[in-house]
Amino acid sequence: MKIAFFILIFAIFATAFNIDGSTRVYIQKDAKDAKNSFLELKKYIHMISGVSLEKITKKTVKNSKIIIITKESKLVKKLPYLKKLQNLKDDSFIIDIRDNKLFIIGTNSTSLIYATYYLLENYLGCKFLSSYFEYIPKQKNITLKKGIDIQSPRFEYREVFLHESDNTDFSLKRFLNGRLGHKANQNDKRFKNIYNIFEPYSLVKEDKYKCGGQLKFSNKDVQKLARESVEDIIKSNNISSHDRLYLQHQDVNSFCQSESPKAFFDYANFIAKSFKKNNFYVEAYQWSSVVPIDLAPLVPNLHIFFSTIESDFSKPLNKGTNKEYFKNLQNWTKKDSNIYIWHYISNFGGYFQPFPLLDSTAKNIKLFSTIKNIKGLFLQGAYDTSYSEFSNLKIWLFSHLLWNPNQDSDMLIEEFCKAYYGENSYKYIVKYITSLREINQKFGDKLLVKTTLNSRYIDDKYLDYYEKLLLDALKLADKKIYKDHVKEVLFSVDYVRAINGKSDSKRRVLEFIKRHKSIENYYEGGKIEDLKDFISLNRKNPSTPKKAEGLIKGVDWFDFQEYSLKLCCTKVKTDKKASDGVSATMRGDRSDWGLQLSLNDSLPFGKWDIYANVRVTLNRASLIDYAAPAFFFGIENTLHKGTRFVAQMKDEEYKTVKIGQVKIDGKKNFNIWLAPPDNKIVERLYLDRIFLIRHR
Repeated sequence: MKIAFFILIFAIFATAFNIDGSTRVYIQKDAKDAKNSFLELKKYIHMISGVSLEKITKKTVKNSKIIIITKESKLVKKLPYLKKLQNLKDDSFIIDIRDNKLFIIGTNSTSLIYATYYLLENYLGCKFLSSYFEYIPKQKNITLKKGIDIQSPRFEYREVFLHESDNTDFSLKRFLNGRLGHKANQNDKRFKNIYNIFEPYSLVKEDKYKCGGQLKFSNKDVQKLARESVEDIIKSNNISSHDRLYLQHQDVNSFCQSESPKAFFDYANFIAKSFKKNNFYVEAYQWSSVVPIDLAPLVPNLHIFFSTIESDFSKPLNKGTNKEYFKNLQNWTKKDSNIYIWHYISNFGGYFQPFPLLDSTAKNIKLFSTIKNIKGLFLQGAYDTSYSEFSNLKIWLFSHLLWNPNQDSDMLIEEFCKAYYGENSYKYIVKYITSLREINQKFGDKLLVKTTLNSRYIDDKYLDYYEKLLLDALKLADKKIYKDHVKEVLFSVDYVRAINGKSDSKRRVLEFIKRHKSIENYYEGGKIEDLKDFISLNRKNPSTPKKAEGLIKGVDWFDFQEYSLKLCCTKVKTDKKASDGVSATMRGDRSDWGLQLSLNDSLPFGKWDIYANVRVTLNRASLIDYAAPAFFFGIENTLHKGTRFVAQMKDEEYKTVKIGQVKIDGKKNFNIWLAPPDNKIVERLYLDRIFLIRHR
């Protein structure tokens, strides 16, 4: 038995590779990132074990134990897998442990960096969890088993566009290589840059060429002028054939009725054909997401960038109401063999709001990976603020799946949570994530690119449950850094509760914002100072309108308070007469549509009656003044328009005003508006709420 035991021990050490003080490293001199790879490996090996790696000074690799080279190195010819290496795509790498040597071999220079971080994470136990927090294990002896590990990314283009991934070093640690959204360091050749500077009105500025919110794309003069502008941009920015160029239409869901979506793609074809050395991507977005019946073949250097903006992010693209959009994508795959996807991973109507799309996004990435024509993914999240909901977890999870979509997303989430929130508290965070998803699925609430607080999965009773889970996690976190990380999650629940007037949540939200200066916006374009002002008001849970009594909120009626509105020239003030103690108010001598609510298919389909609770205060109110308008209202691009007169509002109390009726069917968005009368009779216009009741 003793003899067998010693043979086993010998066999283990005979097939192992040890990193110690005698380990020397050979790097390929003409590989730009080989040195960076070595320096990172040296830094982290020292942090793990105290061992200091040394770079070999001689040309020979005989005395080196670690060899860092690309497939262009002459040394590769002596290795047994040369042919396999040559066939691997860019960013791929091989980690080979043999003959007491560690080979790190990349298909290109940047892949050496990926390989180094892969080695550190998957062989040595490091975890790169955020740009400021990493888990580095401590071990005196570093021993690696013999074997070959070949890694190749599923997607050639990988970008998670969140504020936290602006950091290029962190992006590299997470194997991300795209720079469409990130404007910083766009000249860094380690990343794939897509120039997104071809906004149509910057290419052709004259008003005579515009119609329906877009350019007249079929107009030959428009095409020629746009081509000339693109040529100037390419020259002035020194854009090379290595870079990608992005062609788009205006970000409005309309176009000149004399045009057709086909005209837009003909326009893109014309431009791409003029610059055959450059690769162009043209967006399939909103009205251009459907393949035109009479679409001309795309020129070889023009490809499709397909947007999922109108889908329901609570489920994969091939399920439920999303099937229509998935069909559009499938039709595009018949037209182009090199498609990129523009997908969304944040709620742009409330960056901090709980938004359970981790599971559905993971399934979408796996779905996209099964379609061979899809070559790249751009995942757009909260780019203009830090600490959006689960921002670091999203980068961790989605970057792993962009590299290898076959990984288990639940295991990746648990791995992150254990390292980021601590061994004692992580299970509560995992339970919170699971509960959010399950409760949302129970109700079937849609998660749209802009989702309000009306969703039933964040009703008060569920917020109570979420808050308890997270407060328990906070109590169990045994290090300050873990407590801080749990507070990031609690911030999402507190955000909703603070808006609803809960004092403990208000205090915690204001403390969190004060502590984290990089929080700049709370929705796209919504300044954090406005949120601070709003939650500082003495707001209470709103009462149910009389017209909605007995109805189920979130099913038969929906409430939109001030925080759900688009406000211009407006102040939000304490108002004891309002249902929640707060109202949005404008001066009477303005005429702006300063109080707006955008409705989309986040509501259940069907007919909805729209009401607003409105009051005015008056500077004077003589009999003559009674005939003057008190305010105007309507639904944009419909026949619904109306006026209330001073005589109807003279008691300065809230009145329930019917704005109109809409039919939600997923085909059209509606913009509800109210405006002051532009006279000095009305001192101020006050809006308490807009609410919708299912038509019966």
